[in-house]
Amino acid sequence: MLGDRDVALVWCSNLISATGTGAMFVAVPFCTYLATGSVLATALVALAEYAPTVGVAQLAGVLVDRWDPRGVLVIADVALAACTLAYLLHDAWWWFAMVGFCRSCVAQFVLPASQTLIAGIAPEGRLAEVNGLNAVGSNIARLAGPAVGGVLLSAGGLQNVALADAASFLLAAWLIATVRSSRTASLSAGGGLVHSWREGWSAVRDHPVLRPLVLVMALVGFGEGFISALMAPWMTDVAGGGSTELGLMLSLQALGGMLGGLIVVRCAPRWDSMHMLGTGALASGALLIIIFNYPLLLPVGPWPAIALTALAGLPFAVYGTAQAIAVQQHSAEGLRGRTASLTFGTQGIAQLTGIGLAGPIAGMLGPLAINAETIAYLVAGTVALTAMRRQRRSTTTTPGQPQPEAA
Repeated sequence: MLGDRDVALVWCSNLISATGTGAMFVAVPFCTYLATGSVLATALVALAEYAPTVGVAQLAGVLVDRWDPRGVLVIADVALAACTLAYLLHDAWWWFAMVGFCRSCVAQFVLPASQTLIAGIAPEGRLAEVNGLNAVGSNIARLAGPAVGGVLLSAGGLQNVALADAASFLLAAWLIATVRSSRTASLSAGGGLVHSWREGWSAVRDHPVLRPLVLVMALVGFGEGFISALMAPWMTDVAGGGSTELGLMLSLQALGGMLGGLIVVRCAPRWDSMHMLGTGALASGALLIIIFNYPLLLPVGPWPAIALTALAGLPFAVYGTAQAIAVQQHSAEGLRGRTASLTFGTQGIAQLTGIGLAGPIAGMLGPLAINAETIAYLVAGTVALTAMRRQRRSTTTTPGQPQPEAA
């Protein structure tokens, strides 16, 4: 797939910008805590970066459907570079929160524009392979970004990391600007913003695949909120590890993720996207049961969790890639931006809700409340496979109805 010029350009752009973002993901919380010594201030900075998923993401989808997705990505990457350099103007935690909020507002345009562009440049019948390739790149960035951030932070502080991240955005913008015209056209130039948003929501609500997909993604997003809030307490109090083991655990997950992406590239043309989605979710939930709970029976330290998380990266990548494929395949032309924002935006809102509830629930149940993620994946997988079976029964019993597009 990398032999296709446009696919290679978009892949390299995503890899470079995601690596820079991964570096800042390490640097900003570390510098915030170092400057303030306050867990609350560090948490508020992180919360500011999640807040735009509630409203800005929905507006972004409407606008992406009206504009050229390439132009949106170029402008967004340049704006993200400028926002990143703003971190250097002040070192107060409230400034970091403001800059993080602004960066996140701009970043809400990246996902729907990227989803729309990928669907437009993918060769005919090879959309699933392109998404699998992007999953490989995302996991390479996930593995490399935090490591790069740690090295740059040690060598020269936040300034080095911010300069490198800004440069990554500018390089990504240049790569996207050289992509040829995609096959995706904007079909919804008229109507107000609210009308356009409602049009997108109606398309998602009335679609036999997208409607259950929203529920599946919301369930997983809610569970991921518990992961975000409780992973460190679980590692310390349940698994008996520390920050080094936690960092290694999260990094090695990317290795399994790269393998999962390669599996999608090889096998997805023969699989339905909802089948991949449900199978990946159920396999993820099954592995998480063991990862989160084995210390209760075998208190042997964090190393089994580290090894199993590397393995779990495979079904995580299959699930994540399948949801992107499902959104792209089942979105009507001219509605892909709104569909991406409605599905992924709902997932973000659910994750924010999970983060808010994780603390109080863990206060009552302890760090093992992290098992909410396990339950979320198992229920989401069941919903996805049930929806797939209902869709197949519907298409086989309704004469003249078109069959669902294969992945």
